[in-house]
Amino acid sequence: MATAGAGDPKVNPVSESLTFFWALFGLLSLAAVVALYFQIVDLRQTSRLRSQSAQTAGTVARLWKQTGWVGKSTRTTSWMIDYSFAIETVPQTGSDPVDQASWERIHVGDTVTVYYLPADPSYNELVHNSQHLSGVFRLIAGFVGWVALSGFLLTQIDKYQK
Repeated sequence: MATAGAGDPKVNPVSESLTFFWALFGLLSLAAVVALYFQIVDLRQTSRLRSQSAQTAGTVARLWKQTGWVGKSTRTTSWMIDYSFAIETVPQTGSDPVDQASWERIHVGDTVTVYYLPADPSYNELVHNSQHLSGVFRLIAGFVGWVALSGFLLTQIDKYQK
């Protein structure tokens, strides 16, 4: 087994910690920028849908529930409606979350109002809902989280440098 000799460089634990923190900071910043990009694109599309949408009749194709967990103890359920409609004889489909009361009132085959972008009918929704506000909230929460994480990492780096 070889041992470190006088000429071998020593590993500086502070330098390794700083490298780890900068790598973590870089990866999380990259993830935040990618998430921010997609959130901005979605918010722009939602805004366009609010201001430029047309409406047509659609047909409910399927009702389904999506259940998941937040943490280990909180169960969440999204009530989903799949629907179809046609624009100039071109078939289109969509899927939207709705509240439980609406989901329970509607049946497969029922007619629903679909809002869509005339320039891109693949972007559509059943109702102009409050998801726009939740998207803005997620955008703000993500930015605040990134700033908090950045501050934490920078204080840790400062602590190791002293």
